[in-house]
Amino acid sequence: MRNEINNWTAREKESKYGNYEYLYLTLNNNEIIKLNSFDYANFEEIKWTIIKNKPQNTILKEKLDRKEKIKLSIILALLGILFLFVASQFYKDDSLTRNDVSVIKGTLSADIKLKHGKKSKSLIFELENLNGFKFKIGTLAFRETYFEDLMKDFKKGDTISLTIEKDQYEKKISKKTPMSSWDKFKYEAIAVVEVKNKNFTYLSLSDFNKTHRNNDISAFIFFGLCGLISIIGSIYILRKINQLKA
Repeated sequence: MRNEINNWTAREKESKYGNYEYLYLTLNNNEIIKLNSFDYANFEEIKWTIIKNKPQNTILKEKLDRKEKIKLSIILALLGILFLFVASQFYKDDSLTRNDVSVIKGTLSADIKLKHGKKSKSLIFELENLNGFKFKIGTLAFRETYFEDLMKDFKKGDTISLTIEKDQYEKKISKKTPMSSWDKFKYEAIAVVEVKNKNFTYLSLSDFNKTHRNNDISAFIFFGLCGLISIIGSIYILRKINQLKA
């Protein structure tokens, strides 16, 4: 009954399904009833009928505002911690040494393929003796590769030497080491980190390391800044809440 309603407050929300509104009704016994506009076809009519001549509960409104801001602050803090954790993974130098790689030899079962993406290019090698795998020079290393010379010098039926990570060799080719779930997901793909013959180096290990390290530094800066901005935002919101309390 309307005479049981002491006061009210409303909060507008947004979602991918459209805007909606919560109407909070405080009863004389201090019980709070919450109505959702999604549940009523004629919500506006119901709302204005209910709250007519009833005062707005500004204390409850401030309390709900504070609760939302605290929730946002916590989310920003958690995101900041996550971003900083991701940044820390890029901080360490994972450059490969000669002890970290293995060389495989095989006969090309097809011409080297140049694969185009929207913003990427890569090279695919398929070998007769390892036909279950696609050896790949990815987008970053592609920039450091003399790919035109490589595709001109090696054709189907030619023998080629490819340098890959020893970790991938032992997991997928020699099967000395058990594979992780990620290795199984990307089972057929093996990254090439160096290609050379007696006369020419088409992609050097040092250039492979350099381009990946530069990418890691860029990712470290990006995620680090995102983390700091998120944490600063969280602290700013909390300070605003404390100022309102005071």
